[in-house]
Amino acid sequence: MRKSLTAIMLTLIILIASFGCTSADNPEVNTVGNIAGNIGYATIQGDWIFYMNYADDCKLYKTHTNGTAKIKLNDRGSANINVIGDWVYYFDKDRRLSKMRTDGTEITVLYDEKIDHYLTNSMNVTGDWIYFNGMEDGKIYRIRTDGTELQLAL
Repeated sequence: MRKSLTAIMLTLIILIASFGCTSADNPEVNTVGNIAGNIGYATIQGDWIFYMNYADDCKLYKTHTNGTAKIKLNDRGSANINVIGDWVYYFDKDRRLSKMRTDGTEITVLYDEKIDHYLTNSMNVTGDWIYFNGMEDGKIYRIRTDGTELQLAL
């Protein structure tokens, strides 16, 4: 049962993730994070699928699109995954907005307050901004990808 559920999830991940946005200069590098319809459990960039591994407490993994080279990137649960260039943006298990390099290094907490990441597609990265649903108030905020300039977006 678990193997068939995993196979179904990976198939859905590949289908959903294949609709990501890439750069015209380099079709292998995302320029925009998740799109409508991708609820942040997985995303794709180039030959890599980045995903929450439910079998390992929702820790962040990546695997080649051909299913080889499964690599664990962190030891904390991760949600609302967005991959832009060399960075993965996500909410950790404590609901803090974080980023790391696509190889799992340089893990950085960008915003240390709890964010309501349980909302579907509650984070999106566009350009130098991360947009997300607010803490308890449910409003939409934005913050620079370097963790500066938190603002009410709407």
